[in-house]
Amino acid sequence: MGISTGLSYAFGHYSLVFIVLHPVSGLAFHIAACRKHGIDWLTCEPREFYQAFHDAWGRSEVNSTDRNA
Repeated sequence: MGISTGLSYAFGHYSLVFIVLHPVSGLAFHIAACRKHGIDWLTCEPREFYQAFHDAWGRSEVNSTDRNA
């Protein structure tokens, strides 16, 4: 909220670009990561692949769960 307020003072209504692009970039990353690991990005299925990816992400071992490797 503070960043958005600061940007609105500095850039006026153009600060809305930040408010929109920030979650959109997160969604794009989520979709790309899920596709890379063979997981449906909307339903997170198959659940076992999602769970393995989620657990590996917490341990910073994301590449070890790649099914295509």
